[in-house]
Amino acid sequence: MKKETASGMTDQAAPGRKDQTAGMRKTTQPALPLQREKREREGYDIFPVFSLEEENIYKGYETLAAWISDFRQVTIDGYSGVHWQAFTEALNQAFRKNGISVNWHCIDAALKGEAEIERLTAPFLGGEDPLFGRLFPGELTDFFETAKLEKITPPGNSLDILYGTGAALAGWKGPLVYLDVPRNEIQYRSRAGSVCNTGRSAPRPLHSNTNNSFSSTGWS
Repeated sequence: MKKETASGMTDQAAPGRKDQTAGMRKTTQPALPLQREKREREGYDIFPVFSLEEENIYKGYETLAAWISDFRQVTIDGYSGVHWQAFTEALNQAFRKNGISVNWHCIDAALKGEAEIERLTAPFLGGEDPLFGRLFPGELTDFFETAKLEKITPPGNSLDILYGTGAALAGWKGPLVYLDVPRNEIQYRSRAGSVCNTGRSAPRPLHSNTNNSFSSTGWS
């Protein structure tokens, strides 16, 4: 049967490969399959798909590593909830297979201290009742030290990759890659305690639907 590309994001490993989502998400819903057999629609389709022409979409860390290797500086930004350690380790392994050495730089080095971020966001978390929390009105830059951002510069003697939520704020030259995560997937990861808001070292207890919501600024 013809196979079609699933729309949306997937963490699920290809057949025969280890499932990298184990222990990272708490839900009975399986991860979106990378590929599925085409079949006639019967009722609601939880995994909708559509056909794409060749070379319009790629899969796997190997193809991403091959594309990145054509540049000297690359920025990889992404939504709060990305498993950055798992991502960078897998991507680095793909580089090593091709004998490519990478200098990795994490944008977290420029974050303000956790206590300062707590003070900044506290007025918007609803106090003892998180149901009354509201969206943080500031900008993503409010979570970073400007002087530290300016110090994150690539040495320029090999392939340099800057990664992490907010990495684009450093203003590096070169292409920008963005990693997105569906909101429901972030909730599954939060339940498992495998991700937390930007600037925090541990997830907040989930006492309500709003207490641990993620946003583009990392807090809501």
